Amino acid sequence: MLEILDDDRMKCYMKNPEVKYNFKKKMINRNLRLAPEGKIVEVSEEELQQEQNATSQKNKRQQAKNDAMDFLLNNKTRQQQAPITDFKKDLEEIDKILDEALSDDDDEGDNEAIQNLMKNKSKLEEGHGSMDPKDLEHIQKYLSRNSRCPPLEILMLIPILYVASFALVLIPGFVPLNTFQNITKIEQPICAPVDHTVPGLPRFLIPSVISLFAFFIVKVKGDILVATFSALLLAFDPTFVGMMGQSPSASIMAFCVLLAYNITHNILLKDKVYGLSWFFNLLVGWFIIAFVPFFRPEGCGSLVGLYVSFLISCFSEIAKVFQSRVKMFVQLLKMIFVTYICGIPLFAFVLYLRNRNGYVAYNKRDFMFALFKNEIIERESWVIYVFIAIGLLFIKKAKYNYISMVPLIQFIVGTIASIFMPYESPGNTIPMKLFFIKLHLMLASSLILSKISNKIVQYGLPIGLILISGFFKLKSIAQYIIDHPEIGKELFKDLF
Repeated sequence: MLEILDDDRMKCYMKNPEVKYNFKKKMINRNLRLAPEGKIVEVSEEELQQEQNATSQKNKRQQAKNDAMDFLLNNKTRQQQAPITDFKKDLEEIDKILDEALSDDDDEGDNEAIQNLMKNKSKLEEGHGSMDPKDLEHIQKYLSRNSRCPPLEILMLIPILYVASFALVLIPGFVPLNTFQNITKIEQPICAPVDHTVPGLPRFLIPSVISLFAFFIVKVKGDILVATFSALLLAFDPTFVGMMGQSPSASIMAFCVLLAYNITHNILLKDKVYGLSWFFNLLVGWFIIAFVPFFRPEGCGSLVGLYVSFLISCFSEIAKVFQSRVKMFVQLLKMIFVTYICGIPLFAFVLYLRNRNGYVAYNKRDFMFALFKNEIIERESWVIYVFIAIGLLFIKKAKYNYISMVPLIQFIVGTIASIFMPYESPGNTIPMKLFFIKLHLMLASSLILSKISNKIVQYGLPIGLILISGFFKLKSIAQYIIDHPEIGKELFKDLF
C-alpha cells in the first residue's frame, strides 16, 4: 500500500476529467491501480498479465463487432432480404444492441446467432461462408429494435384503419354521419355534431385524419410514443370519440397540435426532425400550428402551450452559448425572428384567409364555471379521479429532468389556456373546449405514466380506463334507447 487518498482529493480527481485521466495514465505506467476504497495499490506481474489479456480480448471482441457491422452493411443479399436504410447513422445504436445481445443470458439462441456470425467473419469476408436463415432472423430482430424504418406490419395499420373507419358508420348507434345533434344536452348521448359549419371538409377527411394519427404513432418513439399511445387510449370517452368521429376540423386541429408538440419534444431531445436544424424546426412547428385558428378558436389554448415550450427551448439555446456574447445575440435574434417576424405575420395571413372565406366566427365570451361543472364534474366525474390519481403518481415518482419537465409544463399551460380562452365558435363550444382540455391532460398524464418503470401500470392503466370508458359509453347508449324506443327502432331497422 503506497498512499491513501482523502475525500477532498478524491472528489477533485472525480470532478476534473483531464486530471482524472492523467492520474490514471501515470498509475497504469507504474503498474499502480486505484482500489474501490480509495487506496492506491501495486499490481503484481500475474495480475498485470491478466489485465493485459482481458484488454486484448476486449479489443478483439470490438474488432469482431466492427467486422460484423461491415459485413451487414456491405452484404447485398442481407440488404435485399431485410432492407434497413440509414445504417451509417445508426452504427452506435446497432453497436449498443449487439453489446446487449452478447451480455444477455436469457436468450441463448440469439447469442449463439451473433457469436456464430463473429466466429465466421473471415469466411464471410472472403466470400466462402453463408449465413444461416435462423441467424439472419435473430440479427434482424435486434437491428429492428431501434431502426428508423418501422416494420411493414405497422405501416399496414394505416390503410387498415382508413378502411375500418368507413365500416364504423355501419354499427348502429356509433357516430352516424348524417345526424346533427348537440352533445351538450345530456339526453342525446349517441351522436356528436357533424361538422357542417366548416365548408370544404367533406366526410372522407374523417378516415384520412384517423390515418394521420396512425402515422403519428408510427413516427414518434421513446417516451413520447408511450405518451401518445396512452393519450389516445385515455381519450376514448364519449366526447372524444364523438369529436374524432364526426368533426373533421377538431381532428385536423388535434393532429396539428400533436405534430407541432412532437417537433418541440424532438428539439428538446436534440433530434433533427426532417433533417432540419433547431432554427428550421421552429419554423416548421410554427407553420403547422398556425393552421389551428384557421378552423375554430377552441384550439387556440394549444398555441399558448406551444409558445411556452418554444420560449423555454430558445432560452435554453441561448444559455448554451452563455460564454459568447456574439452567439447569444445571434440566438436571441433567431428567437425574435421566429416568434414575431415569422410567427405573427403567419397567423395574420391565416386569419385573413379564414375571414375572407367566411369560416366559423370568433365570438367572445367569458369563462363560465357552471358549464364546465356540468360537462366535467357532473357528467364525467370518474375522469377527475383518474387525473388526481395520476397526479399522485407524479408526486410519488417525481424523477424528471429538463427534457421531460418542459413537455409537462407545456401540457399544463395548454390546459389552463384552453379553459380560459375567451373566444368560441357558435354552438358546441364547451364540448369542443373539453376536447382540447382532455387532449392536454391526457398527454401530460401519459407522459407521467411513461416515467414509471412498472410496465403493468404504464400500459395496464390506460387499457383499463378505455374499458371503463367504453362501458359507460355503451351504458349511456342503452339507456337512451330504452327511454326512446322510436330511436331504437330507427337504429336497428336494418337488422330485422
